Amino acid sequence: MNILFFSAPGIYYEDGGKGDVTAIYLPSKVREQRFTDLQNPNEQTVKLRYGDVHDPAPLWRSVGPYVYAYGSMLPEIVERRNAHKVYLPQDFVKPGTSAFYYVLGNRWVVHGVKTISEDGQETWGCSRIDGDDMGIIRGIVSSVSEHMLAGSDESIVVAVHANDAIKEDLQKALDPFGVEVIHFDKLKPARAVKPLYIHRDYGLLMLSLTIISFLTLIMTLVYLALGYFNLEGLKDDVAKKSDEIRIMKKSIKLGHIKDPDKILEFMQPPLKQLPSSVLHGAAEVGALFGEINNISLGEIGKRGGKKSRRRGARKKNLTVNVNVNVQEQQETLLVNQEHIASAALETRPWVRSIRRNPGKSGTNLMVELQVLEK
Repeated sequence: MNILFFSAPGIYYEDGGKGDVTAIYLPSKVREQRFTDLQNPNEQTVKLRYGDVHDPAPLWRSVGPYVYAYGSMLPEIVERRNAHKVYLPQDFVKPGTSAFYYVLGNRWVVHGVKTISEDGQETWGCSRIDGDDMGIIRGIVSSVSEHMLAGSDESIVVAVHANDAIKEDLQKALDPFGVEVIHFDKLKPARAVKPLYIHRDYGLLMLSLTIISFLTLIMTLVYLALGYFNLEGLKDDVAKKSDEIRIMKKSIKLGHIKDPDKILEFMQPPLKQLPSSVLHGAAEVGALFGEINNISLGEIGKRGGKKSRRRGARKKNLTVNVNVNVQEQQETLLVNQEHIASAALETRPWVRSIRRNPGKSGTNLMVELQVLEK
């Protein structure tokens, strides 16, 4: 047990060890006060009644309807990091004890005597004794003999802390009185006894929170890095899936065509000329041979090898089917039809060729025109 013994003037004894500290406060009757009008007392309310707001924490305890204030904590103790629990000297003895002697080290003795007040309440008078080993032993033996002569039936507690040599000598001196000397570590405050002051050690908690915060930061950075790489991978997957979807849509639109790419390459871009102007040019040629029955666009020829000067358009040959009723003299005289065709080709440079295909309902003329595509 790490013991610290102090009072209002200062610290008298301490082990100086590490870990939690059990502090013993020696009160003074001059500084002790009792309050009867404090409702729901706490450290702040007791501090306001007992001292000043800027004073250290008060040493107080509620006993029934009363609040007892015994003093204030020392600033040098409050500023320490390790945990402290402050008790009164009589908190370490059991009920039925009339007196106690605590030997701390080789110099200090804490002595307490119980008395009964007029109203039947138990009060303790505590004091400290300063002396050497032999003086401590003689003083305790003398005081114990006086209690024995008083005829008290209650027990006497003698405890020694951190001095085995004086414990053995003191035990030999008290054997005739039947008093056992024990180690102070065996004395524990009862669970119902509330400490006058508790100063907790938050060092371990702060260290744990720091480690947790550091680990959380590392995990966050790792998560961000993994998220970044996963995002890049997802972008690549989305691009691949988009290509696959585009190919699937093209396949759905083209149906069961075995080689859709070649079909798409064969498909021609739209014409630059209006269809009406193309039909009019073919009809103008067909009218030279006779009455026109019907006219329709034929198949577009292969793409030309040279570009036109107009905005990079390409020249293409388009076949127009013209069904005409040729006049009788022209039907029998093919030479006349050839003359008409030659004249049409000479005067109309956009007409590339004229082919004749006789039919039942008239003569079909296939007029091949040169057009521009976009």
